[in-house]
Amino acid sequence: MRGRRTGALAGGLITAALLMGGTSPALASAEVSYSTDSAAACGLSVVKWYSEGLSKYVKVKNSCSTSKTYCVDINNWPDKGPFTISGSTTKSQRYVGIAAPTGRGVYTTSKGCGPT
Repeated sequence: MRGRRTGALAGGLITAALLMGGTSPALASAEVSYSTDSAAACGLSVVKWYSEGLSKYVKVKNSCSTSKTYCVDINNWPDKGPFTISGSTTKSQRYVGIAAPTGRGVYTTSKGCGPT
């Protein structure tokens, strides 16, 4: 009887997630697409966040053939940048001192960083 309650609870949570516009854990893997379109694969991605000495760094990969200008998004802290990365390269970039929070992402920009 205990297993049945757990199953019913899990089923109810999945149904609630679906009704609120989410996806169920069982269906999430079915939504993965494997694209070979190079345009879809073009973009910036964070390889890793790390600290060295008194600085924090982000290692960014540019999978596009053209240079990109980007900013580092930091929660509850002013965004840093803009920084530029050449096409088809990976680059480590110092973005703040050790006392700042770790970044949470990067975004491309043609203007300055932060709120507009």
